[in-house]
Amino acid sequence: MKPDNLKKSIQDIFENFTGIRVIFLVNDGGEYALKLSRIEAEAIPKILEGFKNRLNEDILENDDLTTPLLSNYDDRKNALFLFDYNQKPKEFDFIKSAISMPPNSQEFYDFENKFKDIKGIIIQLRGKDKCLSLYKNKSNLTVFEQSRKLFNLVPDPDGYLKELPDQVFRLDFNYDLALIDDQYIIKNQKTLEITMQFHQVIIAQAAIALKSLKE
Repeated sequence: MKPDNLKKSIQDIFENFTGIRVIFLVNDGGEYALKLSRIEAEAIPKILEGFKNRLNEDILENDDLTTPLLSNYDDRKNALFLFDYNQKPKEFDFIKSAISMPPNSQEFYDFENKFKDIKGIIIQLRGKDKCLSLYKNKSNLTVFEQSRKLFNLVPDPDGYLKELPDQVFRLDFNYDLALIDDQYIIKNQKTLEITMQFHQVIIAQAAIALKSLKE
């Protein structure tokens, strides 16, 4: 996928926008599942605006953008890498299958689990029969928790500092990878290496190459 094609696909979604939703990838004892989040309507436009601004900066308004293959990875700037390995991390399949979750699905996340079982977050932007899926791995900064070393406070309208709930979910507008037009696009390779066992993908690809050379 060339940069111009990527920009056009995203621009088509923005110009014909039909909806956004946030889906959690949940890790239940090693088994993954997809769970919808329920977000109040007033917050949705702010979430959308945040991700649109990020995509404008990274892609649409980036005249220096390049899209090299991930197998040719280096530390060049202004690059989003196209995933070109035959084997994929298992998280990729869930990112793709999340696209087909029906709009009336009742598979909602159970907040009694207090975000502890969340593996990653999928943000879907839809328009013109397209879906852009942004994936971000849950980090230590995603959930703020009360502890013996940390106490969360926020000012109330009367000027008093008020205790926050035990867990506060923080959604920033960064992302680690994207899926659009059946192409996985990598922004943060470290997420693949640290949280998706990407080394196993590289080993499998190398084994295929060695077998071909031997033959």
